Amino acid sequence: MPNTQSIDECQEELLHYNINFQLELEIGSGSQGRVYKAYHPKTGNRYALKKVNITHPCTVDEATILNEFRHAHIIHLVRFWILEDRALVMLLELCDCDLYTFIKNHDMSEFAPVFAPQILSAVDNMHSYGLMHRDIKTPNIMISSVGNQIKIGDFGSARVMSEYERGDSSPYTAVVTTIYYRPPEILFGERDYTTKIDIWSVGCVLAEMVLGSPLIRATTEVEAILTITRLVGTPDETSWPGCLKLPHFNPSIPKFPGNWAFRGLTNTDVVSSLARAALVAFPGLRPTAHELLHGIETFVGTPPTPIMPRVKRERSE
Repeated sequence: MPNTQSIDECQEELLHYNINFQLELEIGSGSQGRVYKAYHPKTGNRYALKKVNITHPCTVDEATILNEFRHAHIIHLVRFWILEDRALVMLLELCDCDLYTFIKNHDMSEFAPVFAPQILSAVDNMHSYGLMHRDIKTPNIMISSVGNQIKIGDFGSARVMSEYERGDSSPYTAVVTTIYYRPPEILFGERDYTTKIDIWSVGCVLAEMVLGSPLIRATTEVEAILTITRLVGTPDETSWPGCLKLPHFNPSIPKFPGNWAFRGLTNTDVVSSLARAALVAFPGLRPTAHELLHGIETFVGTPPTPIMPRVKRERSE
């Protein structure tokens, strides 16, 4: 159900629950909630206040994850409230803009090699705890107002791998990740996927920083598959063992050898090379975030390693 609440109605509801933050303006919106720029009347400190309708038991998981994660390049959750099981309100650190907007307005040749290790450091840290973000994309990567620091946000789709937590392999939903950043295994209907889905999305983000626009521009899954196969080659049982058994794999897909020049990703810089390394169709051959991070450290130095407590959750949807 779309959120049609006005900013004044939202302000009134917050005050009803003694959430004493003043809303200034709306800075983001979606089908289930909105994000506002807000400040505390006494301190004057400004934050991003996100209010999400609770339409599924997993909605509150975003707050649970962010409340337990502590990482320099993951958006910081200051606190959260649950409004009688109707809405989740999160008070987050305020960032200037998202990476999608930043790319449109800046020459990324200077910023890409700085942002890349920050993104990889955060993803490596998530994956070390078995956490899949499942919606890594430039609009969900924020730029902090202090020192151009990357902050990965929007953990509404994130899940801890079931085998990591419970020792089994329950299938996950196949409807994850925005289509521009959706990996081929998801497009082919795989539901027993791993953290490698995030690696593909990271590869798309790195490529977008290099190209200045999304790498996989598609409006349908079929179009996305054709674009991917032209870029990295059409998989077969040799390059991707088991691909013929995937629910949506069609053996009649046109046979392409793969061509990075198809989308212009032929630069020899480190970020371009990392993007190509991450964009491997067969997830079993994709590098880990740790391996990619190691590949760029010699170029930009070693990012700090923040401490994050383990997240324990049960759901695998």
